[in-house]
Amino acid sequence: MCFLVLGILLSVCYAVSSYIFIDSSMLIMLGQSKPVIVDLVTSLRSVVSLEMANQIGLALLILLCIVTLILVLSKKSVSVRLIYLSILIPGILVFAYPIVSRDIFSYLYYAKMILIWHQNPYFVAPMVNWGVDMWLGFIHNVERVYAYGPIALIINLIPMALLGAERFLINVFVLKAVNLGFFLFGGWLFLRISKNRNLVLVLWILNPYIINELLINGHNDLFMIVFFWLAIYLKQKSKTVLSLLAWALSVATKYVSGVLLPVFFMPKKLQSLFGLMAIVVIGGYFTYHGYLPWYYSWMYFLLPYLKLNKMQIISLLYLQLALVLTYSGYLQNGLWGTYPSSQIIVAIVRSVKIFTPLFVIASVYPFFLERLKLRRLS
Repeated sequence: MCFLVLGILLSVCYAVSSYIFIDSSMLIMLGQSKPVIVDLVTSLRSVVSLEMANQIGLALLILLCIVTLILVLSKKSVSVRLIYLSILIPGILVFAYPIVSRDIFSYLYYAKMILIWHQNPYFVAPMVNWGVDMWLGFIHNVERVYAYGPIALIINLIPMALLGAERFLINVFVLKAVNLGFFLFGGWLFLRISKNRNLVLVLWILNPYIINELLINGHNDLFMIVFFWLAIYLKQKSKTVLSLLAWALSVATKYVSGVLLPVFFMPKKLQSLFGLMAIVVIGGYFTYHGYLPWYYSWMYFLLPYLKLNKMQIISLLYLQLALVLTYSGYLQNGLWGTYPSSQIIVAIVRSVKIFTPLFVIASVYPFFLERLKLRRLS
């Protein structure tokens, strides 16, 4: 409880400082109509250093790692009240400024192209509006057309149509609120499928990697995963038609889950085996080919099916810690792809490739241990 209260306070500090030190452009935009905000930002920058702001983020990361490790090692199931308190941490951090990735701004702009410019983002790239739309200053890869499914586009379109597509700041925060809604719904589905409160807290609600990639950075992999979990839940309730509809929504969000349709019709043991293999293959392939951190979230598709042991969970947490720390060089130096001055952090980031053998060992170890016990008894 004390750790969680401290985590909530650190989350508030980090969320506020992210708009001042990571990128103050949104506050500057707001300050055009309210000069007092610009004065406040300038004053805070003179009092609090970037290094101190980074230390807040690092302290929050360490704290969440300690909490998740305690939950992994604990033999007691957490209370519902503790889950509600834990939700406050991602509920605050979702509104922090995105680190490195500006995809969430791109998602909004593709929706704006439809509502304001009457352009088809599947055929027209944002760069055609360069020089006439100030939103383009917030997004990357302006030369690319929309690469995701129509459901992801609709999720961005609906709030923009209701609020007005020209209101940039409001739309950013509303989309983050929508992400939080999907995140919490995903946590509920995870809990209903796995029946393990501690696991849901460790691998979802209090997981620094998930919070960073799917909430703070706002990647639409969140929608794809949650729709797929909904399909799993409905299939377990013997609602096959609705399950297939939820799977179709997942596919129409980001296509990747399209290959997983056969999983719904596998026996339970085969589903679990397939889920473990998916983690090994996805984790191994991405670590050895240097993929961007948020792609690793695809390992979560079949996670609710699995009864992971403590060693497997710890190996997953170690991988995710290394992925989160890949941003530390950017936060310290302002340049993506650089390393921080801390040699410990550098060592953790570079050791990301050990995840696959660690997870495999953790998966087969209980089997051999059981065989050894049976041999001794005989």
